[in-house]
Amino acid sequence: MDVGDKKSIEKARDTIKEKHGGLDVLVNNAGVLQLLPESGNSGLMDLKRYLSIQAGKATFETNFLDLLDICNVFFPILRDHARVVHIVSGAGNLNYLKNGRH
Repeated sequence: MDVGDKKSIEKARDTIKEKHGGLDVLVNNAGVLQLLPESGNSGLMDLKRYLSIQAGKATFETNFLDLLDICNVFFPILRDHARVVHIVSGAGNLNYLKNGRH
């Protein structure tokens, strides 16, 4: 399933509903950290790769908006006793910028 493609999400839902009648557990584990392409520099340029508007929008879209799509598509087939688990990525933590210049 491609979490960025609503038709792919709907197809997965329809397949699960047809084969199993519903869903007991929905696990959202599609977190990403989008970066700009490497510039060949280090230090401040590495930081800019993480903090660019373009990278931020792409990260937000996958980690939040696509998650909302998944929930909205799958919630109707969740059984009464179902659980929803959201797993977030530690990659959103800027401590991953290991460079010593920060």
